[in-house]
Amino acid sequence: MKKTTADEEYAKNTDMRREDITTLQKWREAQDGLPELSERDLIVFHHSCFFKVEDTKSCIQNYFKIRSKNPTYFSNRDPESDNFKKYNNTIGFYILDGFSSEGYRVLLMRLINTSSSAYSFTDALKLYTMYSDVMFETSGSCPGDLIIYDMVGTGFGHLPKLSVSGFKNMLQYLQEGLPVRLKGIHMINAIPFVDIVINMMTPFMKKELLDMFQVSTSSEVLNKLLPSSMIPREYGGDGKSLPELHEQSTRLVKSHRDYFIQDEQRRLSPSILKKKGSMDKDSPTEISSGFRKLELD
Repeated sequence: MKKTTADEEYAKNTDMRREDITTLQKWREAQDGLPELSERDLIVFHHSCFFKVEDTKSCIQNYFKIRSKNPTYFSNRDPESDNFKKYNNTIGFYILDGFSSEGYRVLLMRLINTSSSAYSFTDALKLYTMYSDVMFETSGSCPGDLIIYDMVGTGFGHLPKLSVSGFKNMLQYLQEGLPVRLKGIHMINAIPFVDIVINMMTPFMKKELLDMFQVSTSSEVLNKLLPSSMIPREYGGDGKSLPELHEQSTRLVKSHRDYFIQDEQRRLSPSILKKKGSMDKDSPTEISSGFRKLELD
């Protein structure tokens, strides 16, 4: 799958003002140390912020700042590395084919190897950043994104592997820096002790995210969210099997190896990172009004 072009993004977003992109280009060039963004990427960021210029500026700043401050999740992401191969076969990430009736993209996650000794929460989060990056790099702007986590195979032994700091950092990125219109996060086949996991997450979730967060004890919700052609065969749908989707999604990530290697250089300088700002606050309720607000249906 090739990266969308600026012309294709303009064609998808006819209600966007082109002069806004010119404004954002000039603004970015005036920012000390802010990595370069192509015209196409600026359009995708602007779309994710519902064409609000100031919100787009905040999203771009947060995107680079969070990625620069968290090398644990955003560095050493070579998809040909032994580490990637190991954890990519432990935690499955599946980019589903097609789009929902609303035009939403869907990323499904579930354990492949259910042994808690094989699980790494840090590497699970790193894998998520890789798959979400590839979705940004290929299909660009989209009416919405859905994240589905299937808890099948998750046991008590996985709980000690989770970390509050991991949830905090990734939820901040998800809410403030990820250039998508997030429309829902669904936990399906929820385990009896799912409340323990949720309680680790909720201190770092704004009301907007909490409102779109849904937990189900089965996978029946997929039939309401997605057409049968998107639902993997293991869930009773007419889509591809999970092994087929995993192979296809992995192949897509590996085809972006050059992107991941080059991305290592797209970071803010230490002097810029030392500057105090809204992202230095811990509580999501304290985040300044300069942050992008997620708009929901």
